[in-house]
Amino acid sequence: MALGLLVALPAIARDKISAEGLYAGSNIGLGPISTRSYAMGKMFFPGPDVHFPLARGTSTWRVDTTIGWANIFNLRRETDRNYVIDGEWVLTSFGVSREVHDRWRLGMVIPIVTRFGGSLDSDIESFHDSLGIGNSKRDQSPPNRVRVEYEDEQGRPRTIDDEDSTGLSDIRVFATYLATHGAIASQAVELFVTAGIPTGDNANLEGAGMFNLGAGARLSRRLLNRHWYSYATLLGVYAFGDDFRGIKINQEHFSINAAIEYRVSSTASALLQILSSTAWARDFGEFSKGSTELAVGGKWIMGNGSILELALIENLFQHQNSPDIGLHITWTSHF
Repeated sequence: MALGLLVALPAIARDKISAEGLYAGSNIGLGPISTRSYAMGKMFFPGPDVHFPLARGTSTWRVDTTIGWANIFNLRRETDRNYVIDGEWVLTSFGVSREVHDRWRLGMVIPIVTRFGGSLDSDIESFHDSLGIGNSKRDQSPPNRVRVEYEDEQGRPRTIDDEDSTGLSDIRVFATYLATHGAIASQAVELFVTAGIPTGDNANLEGAGMFNLGAGARLSRRLLNRHWYSYATLLGVYAFGDDFRGIKINQEHFSINAAIEYRVSSTASALLQILSSTAWARDFGEFSKGSTELAVGGKWIMGNGSILELALIENLFQHQNSPDIGLHITWTSHF
């Protein structure tokens, strides 16, 4: 599918549309993949998925529709702080933002979270076996069902067993400011602030259950020639609470999202991206360690300046605090 799009889209995209026509200067390509962490817990807090503002008067409104799917199997069987988190999660978000100046953009994101048992557990086990990386005892858990079990700080069992659900998650609002377009010897710099409003049902694993505030910066630079771009997004988040469903969490969270973009053509790019985040919990097994998620994908400019974004997500290093595999799709429209 991706290869077919890569071949066909340049022919249907309008000549006036290019990265330089949409974004602020030659240091910004099509931008990094607009994904967030799909690690349990972290998925309910603000992530580095705030977009570059437009700066050439091509539009004042931007609408982003994102669907992210993750298959999660996290297991700990030790003397204490045991848990099992098994199921599939889908985050669907609808974002709208408006340019209020050629450097400023304000917006909000309304996310919907869905969890269900899924149907790919056997396929993922076979894939892991073929690579020789093991399944972390995945085959010992009933396949294709939702299962969340752990003991909270007071030793009380918390359980969600075979309960599919869909609900509103935490609404996010954000503001971005393009500080500089950069030059040949310097990068473009975007500053942003973001906040999470606890509109999701924390008891049903649909929200953080607390307000949180984040601030960060995104650096963008053209490398070597017009085909290569690099991105680095730094984000710090402060949570106005330290308890997530009986789990003590760190109130300060930090992440860095590093990406490389290769411009395949004037209307298509390939991207490789790594999101590394600090520990989410204070004393909760592997969740007290950082997580690393790899994303590989591409972006294609459609007619009228719309952008299609596809990516595959895989966890690295720590396999018991983040998703086994995930898929990410975003459709961006400008008005």
